[in-house]
Amino acid sequence: MGKIIFFVFFIFFVTVVFIPNMILIDNNNDIKLMKQNLNLASRAIINSVDKEILDSGEMSAGYNKDFYYDVNIDHERLLKEFYDVLRKNIVDDGEYESVKDNVKSKILVYHDKFFLADEKDLWSPPFFFMVEHNGTDVYLNSMDDKAYYYDDTGSKVYKDISEYGITLREKNDIIIDKVNETVGRLTYEVGLRDGINIKILNEENDDINYIVQNRHFNILDGLTFFVVFVENKPMEFHGKRLNYKNYNVAGYTLEDI
Repeated sequence: MGKIIFFVFFIFFVTVVFIPNMILIDNNNDIKLMKQNLNLASRAIINSVDKEILDSGEMSAGYNKDFYYDVNIDHERLLKEFYDVLRKNIVDDGEYESVKDNVKSKILVYHDKFFLADEKDLWSPPFFFMVEHNGTDVYLNSMDDKAYYYDDTGSKVYKDISEYGITLREKNDIIIDKVNETVGRLTYEVGLRDGINIKILNEENDDINYIVQNRHFNILDGLTFFVVFVENKPMEFHGKRLNYKNYNVAGYTLEDI
């Protein structure tokens, strides 16, 4: 009798506890592997950078005198290299196409703006890191404490952000929130109930718990390319359909550029 009870308990344990846990472990391993592949492919930004000399008129007027190059990314080359690297790391054709379909958006972040490429690889207009001050649009820069606006002649006028009553921490939060707002809306639209909130470190925030929780690639440190991967992964277990919503945010930051 005791053996029968033990056997029944063992079957119950394997069925209800062990097998679901193995499924979860296998799923988590898949997520980690996918993140590694996406992080590696995101390094394609390195080979997609062009540098162009800033307008000499602005330089002679003293604007942006500490920056001698305006950095440009070849958007189409970036996507091509991203997919090429991803393809080399995912051998199976069917799996590669599935992964490609589940990369819901590609985000390219410059110092003062960012762009989105959707599932069809169509790029959006720029989203600027911008605030309004006394009826004037003021453009922020992730890399320094200068902001600019356009005067009546269409020229950029640079001022310290303090002249607009903005601290470095507030400026960084504005930039982080702008990216998170857009990515959160995007991921909500593709099925994640609350959307994804990207953990981006604001170095002006010295709260230790905040620092520990925000150690991913950092759009405040330089040019950044990152992707949002969302996968609905159905599994059958005892005749019941389980649906895992796997998501990954992976990317790479080119610092000091």
